[in-house]
Amino acid sequence: MNYEILKFKNSKEWIDFENYYNRTNFIRQIGFYRYEDVHANFLASVLEEENVYALGSYPLKLLIELLACKNSKLFNELGLLGNDSISDIKVSTQKVITSGRLDLFVEFKINSIQYALVLEAKLFSLEHDEQCKRYKEELDESLKNSHKLIYVYLSLDDKDQVSDDGYIHITYQDLIDMIYTPCSLKMQNKNMALSIEEYVKSFSCLYEENIIDNALIPITYVGKELTIKVWKKFEKTLIALLSDKELLAQFYNNNKAIFTIFLTNVVKMSEELQLDDNLKVNISLVLSKTRHQNVFNNTILGNSDFLYTVFKDIIARKHILLFTDLPEDILHTTGTWENLIADSEIKNNPRKDYYRLTKNNNEPITINGKQYWYCDWNTGEDIGRFIDAVIKCYPEYKGKIYRLDKFDFQSVYDK
Repeated sequence: MNYEILKFKNSKEWIDFENYYNRTNFIRQIGFYRYEDVHANFLASVLEEENVYALGSYPLKLLIELLACKNSKLFNELGLLGNDSISDIKVSTQKVITSGRLDLFVEFKINSIQYALVLEAKLFSLEHDEQCKRYKEELDESLKNSHKLIYVYLSLDDKDQVSDDGYIHITYQDLIDMIYTPCSLKMQNKNMALSIEEYVKSFSCLYEENIIDNALIPITYVGKELTIKVWKKFEKTLIALLSDKELLAQFYNNNKAIFTIFLTNVVKMSEELQLDDNLKVNISLVLSKTRHQNVFNNTILGNSDFLYTVFKDIIARKHILLFTDLPEDILHTTGTWENLIADSEIKNNPRKDYYRLTKNNNEPITINGKQYWYCDWNTGEDIGRFIDAVIKCYPEYKGKIYRLDKFDFQSVYDK
């Protein structure tokens, strides 16, 4: 068995897979993939009629067809566009209107009928203050006599809620599958096609962030092809490896990042790879053992539960009354917003939707009848800094809180 694993590890298929995901690029170097505006701007560059890819109206046609397939009303109106003419394309980003700012605003004509497409893009955040509803109400009124309007909500998760059901919800995976991949395949200029591939591959950097469920991270066309090649050639070896807890722990601990990406791809591609349900469940269980493993008092906790538990313990032990009573070192390690705020403050905060509370159905921490709200926005790197800050401020937590660096998978297949 050891020799078979070595053959797999040293194979061209696996090395190609490693090289693809490990190769850095400009977007990754400067961290642009983290920002919603960058993704809206890249889509805008593809949709422009005089786009640098020399594809004319083809990308916009693909987007409209995708939206039509997601929305029966639009499909009945437009169907698949076929030879319908799209013209007069005008693309704007960050367009300011009275009720806010539109991430993407695209005007165009189909058979001389004027349309406007309004897109709200999200990456890590959720919609706030019913912004989509406000945008739609304003534009429905201001453009009612001049444009037919199409509203689009773009996010990683197709289960995200939108304040107005007039929006068509699409994901970044939809864009990759139905727009970016066909565009890159159709291009004659392979250097330009590579620029799209480098952009879409940058989504794999999200594995390093530890912010979202890995299952939501888009997979590229090339990533799919490479995954299929590895799985098809080494299916028996990989299944045997996944069934051997000791070998699995050894291999995983030496190949954490890349093996996590590979197994996540396999689960997402279970239909193409014809995985049986039991194997898919087992691989999912393996992945669940490799993610966000933080320890408090000998108990393994995910990031959100870990923050909740440690904050609650600090509050109870230190008799903290307000978030400002926490040391600065702790306050600046785990969130974009302030991490712990008094109940009275959040009631008067118009941006309270930003405080994402994932413990006990979004209930605050309650101690002695007083409520404390906190933000659980974090990355794996943030959690490491948070642990260091807590131990620095309160040395008694040393050995009590830490992150697991290795995994033994002893309970991987426990049902």
